[in-house]
Amino acid sequence: MKKPISKQHGQTIVEIVFVLGLSFVILSGLVVSIIFTAKAGRFSKNKSAAVRLAQEKIEEFKTNKRLTEFWNNPSDYGCGATEVSLGENSIYSRQTQCSFLDSENKEMKVVVVASWEDGGAKTVTMATILSNLER
Repeated sequence: MKKPISKQHGQTIVEIVFVLGLSFVILSGLVVSIIFTAKAGRFSKNKSAAVRLAQEKIEEFKTNKRLTEFWNNPSDYGCGATEVSLGENSIYSRQTQCSFLDSENKEMKVVVVASWEDGGAKTVTMATILSNLER
């Protein structure tokens, strides 16, 4: 009578190492994508907050342009000023620059730069031209 050939049962060490290595590669890819997504989300949130700060200042200037005093001394209304604002995760800086475009001071260019730190300096710049047709 012949002895039956025994069949191999279980996993070999090579198969186990292969599966562990493959699992490590897949999990590493997931971790990298999660980190990237979190950074992108934080950047978008910070940029939205900076845009909001710049828009608020532009709207403030649009409201003040109706005042005669604004055109006589725009620095009293924030031209040339730097402001600091605390956000949820960042500190924002907002700088405003104004320059008259004509000799009669009827048109003014307003540039607002909002900036923050997020792994390096980031900025958002908005500009508008204000007119005072009543002068």
